[in-house]
Amino acid sequence: MKVYPKKNGNLQEFNENNRLLSTTEKISRGTAFTIALVSVYYFFIKILFF
Repeated sequence: MKVYPKKNGNLQEFNENNRLLSTTEKISRGTAFTIALVSVYYFFIKILFF
């Protein structure tokens, strides 16, 4: 835990947490998108070739 001056400490902390949150959000969104894409491709391959 970093210590900031009291004047803008909370703001700095909030910004760091916000950045972290947006990064994890992007990662989870990308994972969900990839899973959906793979399942769609699998579905089409199953229809076309089996």
